[in-house]
Amino acid sequence: MIRLFAPVLLSLVVAGCASPSLPTSHLVTGKARAAISPSDVVVYRSLPENYDEVAMLSATSSVSLTFGDPSQTEEVVSLLKSEAAALGANGVVLTYLNDNTVIVNVNTLHGFQASASKEGRFQKVAQAYALFVE
Repeated sequence: MIRLFAPVLLSLVVAGCASPSLPTSHLVTGKARAAISPSDVVVYRSLPENYDEVAMLSATSSVSLTFGDPSQTEEVVSLLKSEAAALGANGVVLTYLNDNTVIVNVNTLHGFQASASKEGRFQKVAQAYALFVE
């Protein structure tokens, strides 16, 4: 019985540790270009002069136990830069950045006793314009 149970338990633990890709999306509103490196994408505070709009972007960070976790802001900005770079945009302007509360199911096992509860987690949601700046 233990020989059968151990591989099943190991596969569940490994599957639970795998990090799914974080949700990003885009809606192309202009001309996409050849992909560039995300490190070449500049984040602007306001619309620069002489730009072409490429797309509207959105990204969501992973969940955190901490409200306003600064690493989540860095994470969504990085996701937006990657999405913009894939479309050949060399700039992004943030239009929306907010913390969302996500309710997750938490299952615990103490010996042979299992319990389930719901807990709040936080994630950052961002939207931006992808631009090609001349």
